[in-house]
Amino acid sequence: MQTKDAIFQQFVDRWVDTEYLPKTISPAPLNAAEQEIGLLPKSYRDFILAYGWVEVTLSLIETCVLVSNSITPIYEFLAPPALGKTARSLRDQGLKREFIPFAADGSGDYFCFRQAES
Repeated sequence: MQTKDAIFQQFVDRWVDTEYLPKTISPAPLNAAEQEIGLLPKSYRDFILAYGWVEVTLSLIETCVLVSNSITPIYEFLAPPALGKTARSLRDQGLKREFIPFAADGSGDYFCFRQAES
């Protein structure tokens, strides 16, 4: 069985755009987001702190479309400082408070985490 770190590394190697190096993130913006919108999953925190805020390649989108029309591709991951603003906006539009948006599909829809339990 692969470790979480090995899975993270495979994702980065295969899907992260090398023209846009990941932007390193300190714990401060994640802590600020959590104060505002709730606890983030530990695996998300671990990934962001280890690899930074990443931008995905078009090949991720293309692969999702080629594999199945029912798979919605991630178009972009939200920058950690944008998590709070996006969550507030979507919650104002009816998103349940238990959900935290972390990525967009490019069509106005978002992928969300459930808030982590403390």
